Amino acid sequence: MNETNKFSFCLIDLDNFKAYSDRYGYSKGSDILKWLGDTLLKIINDYGAPDDFLGHIGGDDFVIICSPERVQKICSKIIEEFDKGIFDHYEPEDLKKGFIISVDRNDKPAIFGIMTVSIAVVNTDRTLVREPKEIATKIAELKQYAKTFAKSLYIMDRRRIR
Repeated sequence: MNETNKFSFCLIDLDNFKAYSDRYGYSKGSDILKWLGDTLLKIINDYGAPDDFLGHIGGDDFVIICSPERVQKICSKIIEEFDKGIFDHYEPEDLKKGFIISVDRNDKPAIFGIMTVSIAVVNTDRTLVREPKEIATKIAELKQYAKTFAKSLYIMDRRRIR
């Protein structure tokens, strides 16, 4: 949080992961998380720096902390690799339809699209952050907004507060 060290905090979240796990089972859901973790690690190794951080918060949430100079390339590669590889985890008939049927949070049958990835990013070179809670608040806002799109994308806090 030292103002001399600027960083980008990225929250990576899977969209429709719960529906996928409900439809395909816990083991297949775990396979997705392992694949995503491996993919993120490879991207950090290829496009990041030794001091970049990758963590698994829990469930389908991961975090990357890196330099603001590298964040756009890293986020773009995550989306590219995710969108290319996610199809391998679905049955052909579900891919052909473009959706799965599972239960929503109210235990009612619902249609869910093929999984996508949403990335929320806060850059401390643009936004003054004095404590971790401020990052959490901003990330939560950005994540909610990112999830309103039916595709993989990253959303960056573009408000300049410096």
